Amino acid sequence: MKPKLKFKALGAGLFLSVFALPLSTVFGQVTPTTLGVVTNLPATVAPASQANTASYIDLHNNSGLALSWKFNVSSGTSNGVLLFYPSVDKTNYDSVPWVLARDAAGATDQIATTNWSAGELRGYTSLKIGALTNENAGTLTNKGILFSRPNP
Repeated sequence: MKPKLKFKALGAGLFLSVFALPLSTVFGQVTPTTLGVVTNLPATVAPASQANTASYIDLHNNSGLALSWKFNVSSGTSNGVLLFYPSVDKTNYDSVPWVLARDAAGATDQIATTNWSAGELRGYTSLKIGALTNENAGTLTNKGILFSRPNP
């Protein structure tokens, strides 16, 4: 039997139940409507390098997208970066990425978040996560990406 997702309202935010997903305890700031987890990402990215990937997130008309990425690095304080490539037809992806960057502070876990509105995503049908870039002197450990499509 699959566990059901449970949500509890706490103050201004909504938080996932500890029993829903293994990553759910990490990503309290994602609005929990239609949850998804990005797969096919590298577990680590070597110092001062980029790991290319092809992971996709389908977009829906009149819906935004909230996304949280958790990672840390073994040392250093430079950015960890996700590169997103939008598409209008799920076949051809833009060549200029959207960038989600977050300063890493050594082994301290970081959570980079975004919350695109329906207006900002209008006309796009998919996002491809094309790369994870590590600008640090230490190894970046990818701990997962969780996303949701908030109701319009």
